[in-house]
Amino acid sequence: MASNNFNAVAPVYDALAGLVFGNTLQRAQRAALPYVPAGARVLMVGGGTGRLLADLCRLNPAGLLITYVEQSDKMMHRAQKRAVGNNEVAFMHTPIEDAAIATEDFDVVITPFILDCLSEPVLGAVCTKLAKSLKPGGLWLHIDFSLSPLSPWWQHLLMKIMYAFFSITAKIGTSRLFPLNAYFAGFTAVAAHNFMAGFITTQIYRKD
Repeated sequence: MASNNFNAVAPVYDALAGLVFGNTLQRAQRAALPYVPAGARVLMVGGGTGRLLADLCRLNPAGLLITYVEQSDKMMHRAQKRAVGNNEVAFMHTPIEDAAIATEDFDVVITPFILDCLSEPVLGAVCTKLAKSLKPGGLWLHIDFSLSPLSPWWQHLLMKIMYAFFSITAKIGTSRLFPLNAYFAGFTAVAAHNFMAGFITTQIYRKD
C-alpha cells in the first residue's frame, strides 16, 4: 500500500469519524467556510470523501473555482459524487507534494486534517509549497488536531491510538504531531476556533 493512502478506510471513514467524534470534525471544518470569499479560487488539500466540498458549495452555490487534491482514488471517487452547484471543481488525484500547483494562484488554501499525516521533511516541503500557492493577502484555513504538554491525558492517548490505527491502515508518514508555527511565519493569524477543549482547532491565517 502506498504511503498516506486511505483507500482501505475510505468506505468507513465518515462513519468511523462520527463514531469517535460525533459531528465535531464537521463542525470544525464548517467553522472555516464563512471565511471563503465569493468568487474565490480555492485549493482544498486532502478533502477525503468530499463532505467539506459539499458544505462549501452549499454555502457558495456558484462562482468558486476549486482545485481538489486527494491521493486516495476511493476517497476521490466519493468526492466526485458530491453536489457542487454551479461551482467549477478540478479534481487532482495525486499527493499534494507531487501536484502541479502554480505560484500565487489561489485566494484560499484549505487543509482539513491532512498535515498531521505527513512526516517532518514532507510537511516542511508541503507547507512551503502551499504558502507559495497563495496570492498576497490570501487565506489559509487550517483545521487539525492540536496537542501541548498541558493537554489532558485523554487527548494524548486518543492521538496515539489514532496514529497507531492509521499507521496500519493508511501507512501515514508520521506517528506524532509536529509544531506548525514556523510554517506560518509569513502569515497573520486572523481567527481561531477551538473544539473538544482545544484538541481540535480551526485556524485562519492571512498571507502577509
